[in-house]
Amino acid sequence: MNKTIQQQLSSSDPLERRNALEELFGEPLCGDVLALVARAISDPDRGVRDIAAQLLAGAPSQQAARQIVEHIASRDITIRNLAGDTLIKMGEYAIESLIPFIDAEDKDVRKFAIDLLALLPAHKAIDRIAKRLNDPEPNVVCAVIGALGSLHAVEYSGALLESYHTAPYARADIITALAQFSIEEHLNFFTEALQDDDPVVQLTAAEALAGYKDASILEKLYQKIEEVSSTARSIILQSIISIIDAHPDENIALPHSLKVHFLEMLNDFDLDYVCAAVRGLQHYQDPDIVDRLISKMGVADQLDLQIYHTISQTGINVITKILHAAREEVISPQAAARFVLGLASEYAMTDEHIQQDPAVEKMSVFIKNHFHILDVEAKLSSIEIFKKFGFPNMEAIINEALRDEESLVRSFALEAVRSLDLSAFTGALYQLYEDEDEGIRQAALELLDEMEPDQKGF
Repeated sequence: MNKTIQQQLSSSDPLERRNALEELFGEPLCGDVLALVARAISDPDRGVRDIAAQLLAGAPSQQAARQIVEHIASRDITIRNLAGDTLIKMGEYAIESLIPFIDAEDKDVRKFAIDLLALLPAHKAIDRIAKRLNDPEPNVVCAVIGALGSLHAVEYSGALLESYHTAPYARADIITALAQFSIEEHLNFFTEALQDDDPVVQLTAAEALAGYKDASILEKLYQKIEEVSSTARSIILQSIISIIDAHPDENIALPHSLKVHFLEMLNDFDLDYVCAAVRGLQHYQDPDIVDRLISKMGVADQLDLQIYHTISQTGINVITKILHAAREEVISPQAAARFVLGLASEYAMTDEHIQQDPAVEKMSVFIKNHFHILDVEAKLSSIEIFKKFGFPNMEAIINEALRDEESLVRSFALEAVRSLDLSAFTGALYQLYEDEDEGIRQAALELLDEMEPDQKGF
């Protein structure tokens, strides 16, 4: 070994030790150099420790792992965690070195070694890990259970089921481990676990059931809804919806008793649960549901898509309800505009007389009055939809668009008027003749030139 590097690594100056380590990048690590770098994992200087860890992780070998592994027994949690992280980055090279620590005298070291092996492809260590299911320390037992799940040790399913009764403190961990096996025979076990007195166990069982798409368990899930905590109930409801979504051709009907729970779940803080609640409420076409769904508009795009799909089946009157909610400031004008534009255009596809419907008249007035505060996408949609279907106030809305502050909107509106009666837009076209955008000025000039002289009067 280069004596200069050896001296630098042994220096009392942390900067000199860092420099020495940095010089080793790209060099082979072996012998005394490897020993010194491995020892630097426990250096008092954080910078030195971090560089040493990078060097070792970048040159993985069983020899390096053997040098590092002793540090997982360090009483300094920072050093212990750094050593563990480095071993994980070494991958399969670290497995052999970690296995003996499964039976370490110190319970914390045993647990940490098992936790690390659970993150590695340590299938050769499964049997030795499983022997610790009878460890006197509960934390170690929980680590063993987690490792067996992570390593997909299906052969120990029976032992885990037995431990469910002998180690009640580990029930949630056992359920989580068994859920990773995705074995159909465990469905009844998870369903029964919903009756456990511990709400954490209930919650974990509900999460386990969420991974299955078997429609045969729906009746059991319906029965458990009233027996579990509110948190577990949300997961069960989400599971029910996931199962139904997985069987679209079976037309599965939901019990009416679930409606109240889906309505409650609309107020959940988790957006995934709220979306599941909306999908559940699609099965109940009650007027009070529409009002509740409208109040959730504009929260998130993902949720808006679910709400739109649900309320679009309720009929034209929903447009009036949405506009009312916007006037009452229950939802924003922007959110209301997106929904009513989409709904009106969808209904217009199947009803050629929809332009005369009072709801569409109210919608057109709303869009005209709020056009200036809509986002660009909604403005462009308004122009396109009003022109395509000839909705009331079409000319007024396009005139608003021709005077919009966004050049993209003005340009889009100019294209729209080419096939319309230009006399309705004379004032706006003259204004655009002096637009800051050269392309818009040119387009406005072309349209003005196309007009007959008697059309150009204000």
